[in-house]
Amino acid sequence: MPNPIYNKIVLAILAVFLIALVLVTKYRFSNDADFLTIESLIKDIKTMVKNPLSDQYTVSSPPESAANDQPSPSPASPPSFKTSLIQWGAYAGDKISDLEYFESQVGKPVNISAIFVGWGEGGSFPFEYAAKLREQKKTLLIFWEPNFDAPYNQIIQGSFDGYVKQFAQDAKNYQGQIILVPFAEMNGNWNNWSGTIGQNSPAKFIAAWQKIRNLFLAIPNVKFGWAPNHVSLPDTPQNQLEKYYPGDEFVDYVGVDGFNFGDPWLSFSEIFDSALTQLAVYDKPIYIFSFACSEGPKKAQWITDAFLEISTYQNIIQGWVWFNENKEKDWRVWSDKESLAAFKAALP
Repeated sequence: MPNPIYNKIVLAILAVFLIALVLVTKYRFSNDADFLTIESLIKDIKTMVKNPLSDQYTVSSPPESAANDQPSPSPASPPSFKTSLIQWGAYAGDKISDLEYFESQVGKPVNISAIFVGWGEGGSFPFEYAAKLREQKKTLLIFWEPNFDAPYNQIIQGSFDGYVKQFAQDAKNYQGQIILVPFAEMNGNWNNWSGTIGQNSPAKFIAAWQKIRNLFLAIPNVKFGWAPNHVSLPDTPQNQLEKYYPGDEFVDYVGVDGFNFGDPWLSFSEIFDSALTQLAVYDKPIYIFSFACSEGPKKAQWITDAFLEISTYQNIIQGWVWFNENKEKDWRVWSDKESLAAFKAALP
């Protein structure tokens, strides 16, 4: 027959054991070095005996200070708009030191370096500028500009054959990679070679282009880039960009120029989408040959958005060139520190 006294002793021992186990668990997670005292033990035993179902002694979570010491989860990565396949560059100025300064500011070397070269006297091939580019295997982009009246008439008549042939020979002797862009933004109305100015016309533009291109046929390191403005001014049927296309056999790359002047403020898509759609029909590599955004508090975001847009065209746009000059507007990527940071973050 069970002994009642014996049973009570066993139950008491088990109760003490359970109480001790719970208390050890509690104090193990405590950071308070003075907490484990005789007085506190007695108080807790009394409380537990009085209310054995209390949840006071459930294993506690780590104290708040310990939780705060845990590493925070990494923030979500921003959308990627970089691709190592795209070629990028800049017009940084007329001296190689301008390019070097630009590269030091943005933190990366360009693939393409642009320069403007006039025709005739003083318009010889830019050997001094180009020499270092060839050493670094950069592409030289030349905007070739005939800044004199009725240029197409004179070119078609042969007045500049000697000059063009010498330029072609110099380009061949240079041996580095060249993109030659004659008569850029020909569908605008602000240059001597604009198609609607004076005696110029789209037909004369095409004839002059084809004549020049034929003089470069034996120059394998030179590619011809065709660069209309993103919109035609005047916006008339006879001045649309397709009216100036010289023909597939005379063009290696098609491209477009466009700028956000800020009045009104235009996004990259608003500037370029229509022109890029038109250029795609030629089935040629496409370049943004010159673009930039004016200064202002929204410029940094414009840059970020622009390169996100370019990333959506990554199988279409082969390269882009930033026009980095304080001219009509402050087009420079460092017009403010936020814009510079946005540009650096976007580089391939």
